[in-house]
Amino acid sequence: MSNVEEAPTSQISIEDGFIVLTNAGQIVAQIPIKDLKLIGEYTTANGPFVDDWFIVFMTSAKDWKQISEYTPGMAEVLLALGSHLEADIIGSLAWSTSWKTNIIWPKNVEGQEMWDLLTEHPTTLLGRLKKAMGIVNKQLVLTEAAASVFR
Repeated sequence: MSNVEEAPTSQISIEDGFIVLTNAGQIVAQIPIKDLKLIGEYTTANGPFVDDWFIVFMTSAKDWKQISEYTPGMAEVLLALGSHLEADIIGSLAWSTSWKTNIIWPKNVEGQEMWDLLTEHPTTLLGRLKKAMGIVNKQLVLTEAAASVFR
């Protein structure tokens, strides 16, 4: 008998019209495919030792799920979604090593930025000190192209 525990693993799949994310066999998220309005992607500068490339599934401007592109089953899910949506659902940011966003679907806004990253401008001394130390509050705001999908 081994004393080594296996780390819980995530898996993404499509089941009964839902994108389903599980972790250690437990359902973590279910996204109805019929409610998808936008599929995007973003990268961070956090790689290569932690996940730095994420696929974003949006059902509304305020309801979205980000799932690592490296999650087992993601390639199959994107292929199946492409077939269902009659589109090429292919990420293009694989080699990005910094913050970058991209809309993958729908076609009319494909290839455009998904989010703007707004940095708060401090108005207090403490806020300015935090900014000088690199501690800043940032907010994700949909670009005009992405926001147009939800109108």
